[in-house]
Amino acid sequence: MRKLSLILIAAVLLSQNLMATVDTDNPERNTINPPYAIMRGVVNLCTFWLEYPRCLVYDYDRMSPMGIFTFPFTGTFYGLARVFLSVGDIALLGFTGPSGYSEDFIKEYVWQMPWNAYKDTNKPPQKEMGEEPVDFDKLEKNNINSLL
Repeated sequence: MRKLSLILIAAVLLSQNLMATVDTDNPERNTINPPYAIMRGVVNLCTFWLEYPRCLVYDYDRMSPMGIFTFPFTGTFYGLARVFLSVGDIALLGFTGPSGYSEDFIKEYVWQMPWNAYKDTNKPPQKEMGEEPVDFDKLEKNNINSLL
């Protein structure tokens, strides 16, 4: 009877975990693929150390001189988060679904995380002094012929 109650409690806890991982914004992420989650855990256990160089580059780009002092803390935080999520993927035999990975906090793999702080920003390119771009659409045909 004791074993049956333990199995029942484990089944209830596992079903609650599976229901808690339902992502209403992205229904394609709701499918559970145990082999994929186990391999994601193995890959992340092998590559968690890449969070240190990633955080060094990212923090230094974001806040130039202070990034050298902050990257050990952010690298440790993201590295440990990746290790804990990976161990969870492997220990629960892949029945974690999307679990703790998200687009806002920590993505599934370290190479999906931002390495460049200024990537995808809409900063205009800097112009050199005295150089203006020529807009050929505004030039009239007469003006071009007069220049020849």
